[in-house]
Amino acid sequence: MRPFLLLFTCVLLGSSAGVGEAPAEQAKAEILRIHEQDRADHLRGDAADLASRHAPEFVSVADGRLTRGTPEGARKEMQEYFGSRKHRAWEDLEPPVVHVSPHGDMAWAIFRVRSRYTESKADGSQQDGEFVCAWTSTYEKRDGRWLMTSVTSTFAPTQQDKEASR
Repeated sequence: MRPFLLLFTCVLLGSSAGVGEAPAEQAKAEILRIHEQDRADHLRGDAADLASRHAPEFVSVADGRLTRGTPEGARKEMQEYFGSRKHRAWEDLEPPVVHVSPHGDMAWAIFRVRSRYTESKADGSQQDGEFVCAWTSTYEKRDGRWLMTSVTSTFAPTQQDKEASR
């Protein structure tokens, strides 16, 4: 009886050891898929799809300001942005850092990308550009979907910024 009890205890402990890991790894993979969708949306200029992953109300922190937004507001803003800027590249400079809460319903992620784009100017000319951006996004899982609830972003100074500050 004692060997059976020991074996049963080992099986029980062994089977529960990975219980918390599998959902967290699955959630991490889902957040990384969202990042890939965001990349594809930037390359396609798809503002509607990009905004569809925003929470009904989200917070953005940039340039020393905190703003509250909605998916519809984000769609309009990104549609205007994509109207004059076509991204040719949107590449990770470092592997994304993703952390999922123990309960698997909240997460945060840190990304750092380089974008290369062509911007259409008001006079009809086009200008190539690039930027490096890093940001932290927070996510909540609501009704089975991960939605971005906040984003805090920063941009590295461009060569033009550096030259202008001399």
